[in-house]
This record gives sequence, C-alpha cells and structure tokens, in this order.
Amino acid sequence: MRRLNLGVLSLSLLIAGSPFAGSSACGSEKFDLRPAVAVGATSEVSIEIEIGGDLLVKPQFRALVNLPPGAKLEEQKLPMTVKGAFAYDEQILAVESGRPAAAVRLYRQAQADIKVSSTIKSPRLRADLGALTAVNEKSRVILAAINGPLTRDELDLVEVAGDPLAVDGILPTQPVEENERWAVNEQAMGRLLGLGGVALCEVTGELDETNPGFARINFKGRVHGAVDGGSAEFDVNGVALFDRKLRRITQTNLAITDRRPIGPATPGTDCVSKVRVQLKPIESSTLLAAPVIAAAKASLAKPQRELVLRTERQGYEVLHDRRWLVSAVERESTTLRCLGEHGLLGQTTLTLLPRRSADRHSKLADLQKDVQHSLGKNLKQIVATEDWKTAAGHHAIGLVANGDVDGVPVQWRYFLVAPVGEGHRIAFATTLETSQIERFAKSDRDLANRLRLIELPAGVTPSERIPITESQGKQITAKPAPPAKRPARNARRAASGPRLF
Repeated sequence: MRRLNLGVLSLSLLIAGSPFAGSSACGSEKFDLRPAVAVGATSEVSIEIEIGGDLLVKPQFRALVNLPPGAKLEEQKLPMTVKGAFAYDEQILAVESGRPAAAVRLYRQAQADIKVSSTIKSPRLRADLGALTAVNEKSRVILAAINGPLTRDELDLVEVAGDPLAVDGILPTQPVEENERWAVNEQAMGRLLGLGGVALCEVTGELDETNPGFARINFKGRVHGAVDGGSAEFDVNGVALFDRKLRRITQTNLAITDRRPIGPATPGTDCVSKVRVQLKPIESSTLLAAPVIAAAKASLAKPQRELVLRTERQGYEVLHDRRWLVSAVERESTTLRCLGEHGLLGQTTLTLLPRRSADRHSKLADLQKDVQHSLGKNLKQIVATEDWKTAAGHHAIGLVANGDVDGVPVQWRYFLVAPVGEGHRIAFATTLETSQIERFAKSDRDLANRLRLIELPAGVTPSERIPITESQGKQITAKPAPPAKRPARNARRAASGPRLF
C-alpha cells in the first residue's frame, strides 16, 4: 500500500473544506512552522488510498499477483487498481525535537481491495492482533503488533504513504515567509513514502497561504530511492494543512507517480497513487485504554518486528525477519528471497516432504552423500555439517557446501527439519554467491531453527518424490542451476539455485 498523470489529479489536491477563503498574511511576516507535538496527544486518523496503473510481472511472481496454478504468465504489464480505507485511534508515546517519534494505534478499519488483471485480493488486518506500535526511525516508520507478529500481507497493508507520524518531517526547520521555499529533508521523504533508502531527493516545500489558524503547504518534486532491494523513482505532489494551534499537520493530500522496474523479489510498477490523510485531535480514546497504553510502552523496549509465514497446505509456520519476501509458491514449495539494502542476498526454497517414521528420518551421512551426488563437479568442499534440536523441539540436520557455477563462487546450504516422531518434514535449499555470505550470515539457518511444523489439512499428501536427503541408492534427478547475477551488476535479476527436490 506504500504505493497513480499528476495534471489530472491536481484539482483533487485541494484540501476539502479549506479555511483560507479571503484570508492571507501581508508583508514579509515570518511564520514558525516547526512542530511541537506533546506526549499523550490523542487523535482519530482516517486514510483513503486509490491506486491505478500497471503491475510489471515475471513468471516467478505468480504468487504475488494471486494467479491460479497453471495460468500462463509471461513477462508483461497487468492492469492494477487498489482502493484502501483505514481508521484508527492514535496516541503519541514519544517525541523528538517536537516531532512524534513513537505512537500506539488501534485500528477500527484496515482493508483494501486489490485487483490485478481479473484477480481480486482483499487483505484485512486480523482483529486479534490488537494495537500496533509505530516508531519513526531513520529511514522509515516501523510498524509492529503488540499481541503477535504480523504477516507480510498485513504489514504491506498498513504501511501507507503519508503516514501522520512521518509527515511533520516535511516542515521547514526555520521560520519562513509566504511563498518562501525550502528543501525537504531526504530522510523525511523516505519515511513519508516508506522507502528503504533515498539516493536523491529533489522535493521542495513552499508556504502557500496562512490565516490565524492554519498554514497551507505545498510540496513537490522527484525522489530516487530503494524499495525491497530494487530501485524506484517517485514524482510527488502534495498539499498539507499545518494547524498553528496544535502545531502539527492535520491534513495531507498526496499524488505519487511510482515508476519501479521489476525487483529481485517484487513486481515492478507504473502507477499513480492518491492518498488522503486526516487527523482529528480528541481528548481521549475508549479504544486506547490504560492497559493498551502500558502494553504499547512495554513493547517499545523489545518490539515484535519479525513477521510470520504460515502455510497450512505445506504444514508449517515460521517467524522471519523483514528482509525475507515470498517470490514463488508452488503446491509443495515456497521460495523466499532475502534482500539487502542494495539487492538480493540469497534465495531459500522450503519444500514439503512426505511423512516418515522416526526410524526412517535421514541422517547427516545420507545428506552428505546426496549433496556430493547432486552437485557433482560443481562441488569443491563441504565446509560444515550440523545436527541439532530446534527452538520448536524438532530434529534438524544441516550441511553447507562451497563450489562454483560457470566460474562464479557459490555456496549451497541444506537443512531438513523433522518431528521427533512420525510426521511430514520440511527441507530447505539455499543458494548464494560467496560474496554475500557475510551479509546473509545465518539467515536461513535461523529460519530452520524457528520453523514449527503444524498438522496438514485432511487430504493433503506430499508427492513421493526423492529429495536430496533420501539416499538409499536412488537417483537424484535435480541438477544445480546457475546462481544469480551479482546484484551490483543487475539488481533486478533473480537468484536461481539448484532444484534439489
């Protein structure tokens, strides 16, 4: 939701119910527009979003556009529309230099209807998540649920451009006259747009008009930044109302043209977004009772920033950090890509394997033999093996192997998580270039350690394929594929690795 010809939208940027008719300052009077938000300030916030344009996709993004299995999908543009509505009560928990630094939010509404081609998806926020905290960090507003981890879909839903916790960052740091302009801070624009980083910010603000109660501010320009490990370009045209009594922005209208090539784990976009944000101060909120505030304050010390991936049909749920994004979903496997600030770090595929009794679970020796057989001449050295009990109490084995493909040094990592007794298992296969090992660290091993096996739905039976971890003298059918191009050379190119199952 962070992310539709601005000329068409220009009239819509006028703030509804504008209080400026017939009133304006005279002479060279300067106005102090620096925010002064107080801890405990409580507001009702409403946000409306409309997006229209094209989604740029490749076949591996089938899961992201929710197309049915078997549907033909070549690289193409798919028409996209989005309508979203959000309403929540918010209380400021911390301020920094007069700007809100942290807040607690309890949503009354959080929903969107997303149509890509003929497919419709309607994400919602689970009611049992309770309140969310919002923290203004260096590059973006970080949202986290108090009562448990968000899913990726839920996080994408509530991360909205124009966040009221970030919008005061567009204000000038010194008093200004009417029609005076200033350069908007690049970090402030990054937070307002929800970017992972800003390479260039050409946005300027201007004090358009004032009266005793309000100041109207225009801001527009271009921003080049990073989103989900890929590059992006935004043209921003916005209007904001600064309440001179409350000393904060209470209304914001935005039009954002978003041009983004296909990224290492996400589709590209060519679209325009319209965002309308209204903030209404209130004395108190029945939603934000004292226990909710206390829990929010406590959670700020150790926020729940991990996300949860749960797939009933593949029989597991796993907590993961926010660098991991789903890039492909098949009947019995899910592929995740781990993104760094400048692109792809590595790729891991989780595959559902058939049930086995405890005495038939694979051993490290089986795994090592099958890796040697599968990788063949590409394998140079097995550098580590491991046998351990996971955080969820499951049995896990793992192996790390170095080699090369077409002269590019590559590391492969394999893990198998199985129940202590009889049950289905989950295999992990990771591919990364050795140049990314330090940044990638043990991210995939952390996934394996935190994975929790759950009961498969009735009627779901994994295929009886022969995985790499089952030796028993049988033929391994999968062969290693070339790894990803280096992100520095082409950040949009996806990583590929050996299909081992």
